[in-house]
Amino acid sequence: MFPRSLPKHRPYLFPISRSPFHHIAAKYLADLFIVGWMYFLFSAALPRLTLRVKAVTIFVLAAVVELFQATGIPGYPGMPRIIKFLVGTTFDPTDFVFYLLGVILSVAIDWKFARKESEDTEKKSRQND
Repeated sequence: MFPRSLPKHRPYLFPISRSPFHHIAAKYLADLFIVGWMYFLFSAALPRLTLRVKAVTIFVLAAVVELFQATGIPGYPGMPRIIKFLVGTTFDPTDFVFYLLGVILSVAIDWKFARKESEDTEKKSRQND
């Protein structure tokens, strides 16, 4: 991801790494946001799916990736760096909680905007009548 010439610790690139809570942001908040990003990318690609289908699909995908980390395969020497970056190498059961929270937050946001859009559509149809 970074050129090899950069030092291993890059506090100048990631100011949050200087905070006392950087380990929480790096480990858990990242899981929450990655699942949210996946949810909305999936929603954009397949907008007609129900909230439930999108939520279950994304949670299962995240859980499968986490369970793949538990096998230890992504951490094998010689594994391409892109695989290690995309899949991760460390299994942490707590990640499941943050995946679930990320999906719940994403569904709530999606539901709120979908409801607002349907209300706007109803108002426009009433005005046209």
